Amino acid sequence: FKMNQSFSLSTSMGGNMSQTTGIYSNFTSYKLSERINFSTGLHLIQSQNNLSYSLGPQMGIGYELGLEYKFRPNSIFSLQVINYSNSPILYRNFSAFNVP
Repeated sequence: FKMNQSFSLSTSMGGNMSQTTGIYSNFTSYKLSERINFSTGLHLIQSQNNLSYSLGPQMGIGYELGLEYKFRPNSIFSLQVINYSNSPILYRNFSAFNVP
């Protein structure tokens, strides 16, 4: 069993738009056997931008689940479920799942 926690703060600017996002993450990993690993990630996200239609800070949650099975030392089956649909991040095409 391993557990890691992290906090990140980022700001992006472009044109007349800026966005600041803070993310608190909790990662856990369970080694169920020599061949099976189970991992989770939970992210509490708060974002704020300067868009005129924004109602101030927005909060959301993202999560990740992963299962890895080793057939052989060089053969691995990996299944990941990632959900950031309830987060205020404008561009959600990233995964912090592989961060230790």
